[in-house]
Amino acid sequence: MKKLISHSLIILTVVFSIGCNETPDPNENQSKSDKNTAATVGHLIEMNLEQYNIPAIVSIPDSSYGITSVEESPTGGVVVKVGNMFQIEVAEEGDLDLRKEDLKTGYESLVYTAEIIDEGDNFILFKQNTVNGDMAPKYRFYYVFEADGFTYSIQDWDEGGPYPEKAVQKMLHAAKLVKELSSGA
Repeated sequence: MKKLISHSLIILTVVFSIGCNETPDPNENQSKSDKNTAATVGHLIEMNLEQYNIPAIVSIPDSSYGITSVEESPTGGVVVKVGNMFQIEVAEEGDLDLRKEDLKTGYESLVYTAEIIDEGDNFILFKQNTVNGDMAPKYRFYYVFEADGFTYSIQDWDEGGPYPEKAVQKMLHAAKLVKELSSGA
């Protein structure tokens, strides 16, 4: 009798372990239309901004990162927010050289000192400190791209921050994945 109970417990343990280790299908709770319209890029999904008059597709975190909202920005662009740590503004009229100059000598230079941490042909990642050093540093980014003959910018939504450096790096990484919609799309 003891052997029967012992064997039964072993069998139950094995069956229970196998059942608990099943990996759920991440697409199981998505509708068929979601599967067809949102291409997944790692933990990022693509969002078409054409309905906001921006001929581009941007990458944003999936819903596991937080609730997604889109609103018009005061500059006429759009602000895309996913949770509290991913908030970007996409707007027309991006100018990387002008943004760099603003950091050095523009109105922002009266309040902040800026240190460029990383830069490329179409982006900068920078850290701002208040001139008097009374606040924690702010990490920011600015990215430019062309779409349909116009220049656009993507940057962290300043009104949502400050963000930790890793959050800003994630936003910049997503910005670098932007895709232009062709005029026929």
